[in-house]
Amino acid sequence: MLANWYILGGMEIQAFCTHIDGWADTGHGPLPRRLAAAMRTLIVTGALPAGAMIPAERPLAEALAVSRPTISAALDELRAETLIVSRRGSGTRVADIDVSPAGPTLVERALGTATVNLAAPVAQRLPAGFDWAISPADLGAQVPANGYDPVGVLTLRSLVAERLRTQGFSTTTDQVLITNGAHHAMAVAVGALVRPGDRVIIEEHTFGGVLDLLDDRGAVAVPVARDSAGIVPSELDRRLAAEPDAVAILLPTVNSPTGVATPSGRLDELAQILDRRAATVIADEALADLTHGLRPQGLGARCQSASVITIESLSKSVWGGLRVGWLTARPDLFEKLARQRARRDLGTAITSQLLAQRVLPALDDHLVVRRHNLAAAATLATRLLGERFTDWGVELPSGGAMVWATLPIDDAAGFATYARQFGVATLPGSAVSASRDPDPHLRIATDVGDDVLRDGIDRLDRAWAAWRSA
Repeated sequence: MLANWYILGGMEIQAFCTHIDGWADTGHGPLPRRLAAAMRTLIVTGALPAGAMIPAERPLAEALAVSRPTISAALDELRAETLIVSRRGSGTRVADIDVSPAGPTLVERALGTATVNLAAPVAQRLPAGFDWAISPADLGAQVPANGYDPVGVLTLRSLVAERLRTQGFSTTTDQVLITNGAHHAMAVAVGALVRPGDRVIIEEHTFGGVLDLLDDRGAVAVPVARDSAGIVPSELDRRLAAEPDAVAILLPTVNSPTGVATPSGRLDELAQILDRRAATVIADEALADLTHGLRPQGLGARCQSASVITIESLSKSVWGGLRVGWLTARPDLFEKLARQRARRDLGTAITSQLLAQRVLPALDDHLVVRRHNLAAAATLATRLLGERFTDWGVELPSGGAMVWATLPIDDAAGFATYARQFGVATLPGSAVSASRDPDPHLRIATDVGDDVLRDGIDRLDRAWAAWRSA
C-alpha cells in the first residue's frame, strides 16, 4: 500500500511521483494549485491515510523538477484546509480528520470561516422595504397547489418576462425558467450544452463557480483576454474562429471578480461578433443590476442571431439567502434547458418564489439605494487600500461589490492563505482564473459595512507586513 511507504520509509518520493503522474497537465490554475489538487486526491481517496508522511520539500522539488516555492505553496494550501499538519522535528503528515471527496470549491474558498470575510461579495443583510411575511393562506394560494413546478410558478415567470422586456428582450412568459440562483442556472445551462471533453470559451477571470462546473463536467476552459473595459472583442473573435463549435460563457455587463462594468459601445462590438459567428452563449448577468451607474442593455438583447442564454438572479441584487434566479433563451433551446433542469430537481421552493414575486415590483427603487451604497463602499475600500498598500495596484471598480487588487508578487494565493492566520479571508486570483499561470490578484469584498471593511483591511495590512518581512 502506498501509505506504508510513507509511514515506514523506503521509496517515498518515487512512489509519490508515480501516484501523481500527470498532475501538471490537469485542472486549472498555477502549478502549486494543480500540485495541491493531486496531493489532495491521494489524501481523500485514502492512498495517504492519517499519519502518512509527506516527502520533504527540497528532495520532492528535485524529483518533480519544480521549484521549492512551488512545493511550499502547494503544502500551504493543504495546511490551510487542515488536510496536513507540520511539526518541527517530525516533518509534515496527513492530518487525522474527516475529509471531503474533492478539492475546495468556490463556496469553500469564499464562504469559509474567518473573523473577517472579505472573500464573498454577496449582500450581507436582509434589506428593508419589502414584505417578507408569508402566511399559510399565501402559500395555499400558489399554483400548482402541490408546490412542484420545475419551470417555476406562472406569476413569477410573468413578472420576470415583463422585467426582461423593459430591458429590450422579446421574452415571453414561457421562455422563463426559475432557478435556485444564478449558479444553479449556470449548472443547468452547462449540463444541457457541455459534454465531457468539450472546449468552452470563458473570460480569463470569471465567476469561480463556472470553473467548478467545467471541472466537474470534464470540459476544457479556453480563456479569452480582458482589458480595462471588459472582454477584448478581437480576442473573442479569434477564439470563436478557432473554436467554432464551442459554447462561450461570458459575464458581459459586470465581471466578477474584477468589478469592471462594460461600456455600451463595447457590448455592441461583442454582440456583433457573436452574431457574425452564430455563437452559442451563456451570458451570466447576475451582477448586471449592480453597475455603479445606470444599467446598460444586456448582451442577449443586443444580439440578433447568436443563441444567447441569459442568466439573472436576486441573490446579488437583494439578498444571498433568497436563492432565486432565472434564465431565458429562444424556444428551441429553452426546451432543452427545461428538460435538463427537470432531470436534476423538481423546482424552486414556493416560499422563495412567493418572496420574489413581492420583490420584483419594488426592485428598481431598491436598486437605486443599493447601487449608491456599493459605489460608496467601493470608494472607501479603494481609498483605504491605496493608503495602506502603496505598492499594490488598486483601481476604483465600476460595478459589483468587490475591489480587484494587483499585488507586486507573481502569485497572490500564498499571501491569501497566509492572511487567514490574521483572521481575514480574501479570494486569490488563481481561484477564478481560467489559465494555469501564476496570478498576482486578490478579490476583496466591499459590501460588508464600513467598520468590518476597515477591520479587514487593518488585518490585511498586518498580514502583508509580516509576509514581506518573513
